[in-house]
Amino acid sequence: MSGIPAAELRSLCVHAGGHEILSGVSAVFHPAEIAVLCGRVGSGKTLLAHTMAGIRRPQLGTVRLNGHRVAMIFQDAGHGLIGETVMDDLLFAAASAGIYGNEAKTRAISLLTETGLEELSERYTVTLSGGESRLVAIAGAILSGAGLIIADEPFVNLDWPSVQTVLRSILRLRDIGASVMVITHEVEKVLAHTDHLLVIDSGKLVLNRRFTREEDISDPDRSILKNAGIRIIGSRKEQSWL
Repeated sequence: MSGIPAAELRSLCVHAGGHEILSGVSAVFHPAEIAVLCGRVGSGKTLLAHTMAGIRRPQLGTVRLNGHRVAMIFQDAGHGLIGETVMDDLLFAAASAGIYGNEAKTRAISLLTETGLEELSERYTVTLSGGESRLVAIAGAILSGAGLIIADEPFVNLDWPSVQTVLRSILRLRDIGASVMVITHEVEKVLAHTDHLLVIDSGKLVLNRRFTREEDISDPDRSILKNAGIRIIGSRKEQSWL
């Protein structure tokens, strides 16, 4: 399914509190890409993510997932962890992909070891820090085989080393072919690795732009970002946190 979009949004209009918050949003998300969705507080970013994940229903328009499963990593990632322990949670994720028993446990242990999280295996999920919860949620997304992963503010309240660890895990998702949508106010933390940049302003998609790996942001793009409350200083390469 590598040539089939992970998600397609067509003329989405979504209401909340009796008001239209998202208006005519259309976009295509490809496999093996990192898309960054940004904009001011209240612009409709999280509402769009919830609509893509099936948590909300649009008043108009359609969301097509083309057979891909969606994994949502919430800003408070602990809310998305359903297992009592980290291992329990990862086994639930593996089961969603039809993987059970010894195979599921072997894959979970291997993934925890690769990501340096092996010491968390038997930890109760309610005792995890915010950064640890996000890493476990990302590991679960990998095990679940989800084709579209939506991460809502994955860098919030993290120190530099934790940002780097979360960012590497997001890059791993892209490497295995997933489409990753990162919702963030901290665009500079992921900009150097962004393939697809989307900006929402007052419920409308005002920038929907793909980059090659070496391409920089144009002056018109910077102007749109600035008008939407996002200020980028320097080139994309200068933003790398790794």
